[in-house]
Amino acid sequence: MPTRMLGVICAMQWMVFFVLGLFSGHVMLAQSTDSIHAIWWNLENAFDTIDQPNVADEAFTPQGVKQWGSQRYHVKLQRLAQGLMAVSQGRPPEIMAFAEVENAEVMVDLLRKLPLSWSHWILHQDSPDARGIDVAVMYDPQRIKVLQVAWLQPKGSPSRDAVQVTFYCRKGGDSLTLLFVHLPSQRDPRPHRRLHAMQSILSQCEQVDCLVGDMNEHPKGPMGQWLQGEGMHVRDAKGPPGTYIYRNRWSWLDHVWLVDQSLWQANVRHVPFGLKKTNQRMIIHRSFQGSRYLAGSSDHLPVSIWLKPL
Repeated sequence: MPTRMLGVICAMQWMVFFVLGLFSGHVMLAQSTDSIHAIWWNLENAFDTIDQPNVADEAFTPQGVKQWGSQRYHVKLQRLAQGLMAVSQGRPPEIMAFAEVENAEVMVDLLRKLPLSWSHWILHQDSPDARGIDVAVMYDPQRIKVLQVAWLQPKGSPSRDAVQVTFYCRKGGDSLTLLFVHLPSQRDPRPHRRLHAMQSILSQCEQVDCLVGDMNEHPKGPMGQWLQGEGMHVRDAKGPPGTYIYRNRWSWLDHVWLVDQSLWQANVRHVPFGLKKTNQRMIIHRSFQGSRYLAGSSDHLPVSIWLKPL
C-alpha cells in the first residue's frame, strides 16, 4: 500500500448502530436530518507498531519504551471506536477528522473496529512532521461528495499538513469547505509560532467556511485575536469547559471557527467520553501518562459539530 495516498476505499453495508451510556450521563439532543455531523478528535499518538524509517516513532514499537505491541494497539483502536460511536448518537457521521494519526493504515484498522454502517472513505497524506503524526479525514460517500482536497504545509519549518476539503452536500446541494489543522505543540511556549503557522495556512486558502482543529492555545490568545480580526468567530461549545486537562485544570485547545460570511451555522459540543473523577481530580482516560500505560482512548475529548446551511 503506498505511503502517500488521497483515498483508501472501504465500502461497507448500511445499518444503524446506536450506543448509549458512554457519555458519562450526558446525552446530546438529536439534530435535524438535513444537518451535517462532523467529529474532530486528537487521537493522542495513534501509532501502529511498525518502526518507520526516518520517523521518530521508536517509542511506539514492541521494543520501545511504550512497549507498543499488537494488544495495546488494538485496545486503543477499540477505545477510539467506542468514543466515536458514543458521539455519533446512532447515526454514522458524515465527516470525521483526526489529529496525531501516523498513517492511513491506522485509519483502515480503526474503520475495522466500527460498525458495518460506517461506510467511510479515508483522506490521508504523510506529512514531514518529525514524529510522523498527521491530520486525516474520513467521510461518508453515500451522503456527501468530495469536490476538492488540498494539503497545506505551514511555511518556515516542517510540520504536519493542514487539510482543506470542499464537500458537496447532496441533500441541499450546498458546498461546504472545512479546514482541519493541528498547530505546533505547547511544548514550545512561544505563541507566535502557532500564529505564524495559522497565518501561513490561511494565506494558501481561497475559501473557508469553517476552521476546525487542535490550536494548542485558548481561543482568546494571540492567534484567536488575529482570527477575529480576519472576520472569523469561535463557536461556543456545550459540555465540559475544555477539551484537555493538565494538572487538574481545563484547557480549551480544540476550536471551531466560522467565517462571518459563511452560509453555514454550527452547534458544537465537547463530548465527555472517558471523563471521570479520581481522588477528587477530574481526568480524561488517556492512553499514557508519561511512560505509564493507562489503556484509555486519548488525552483530548472529542468534539461534535452539527453544521446546517442558513
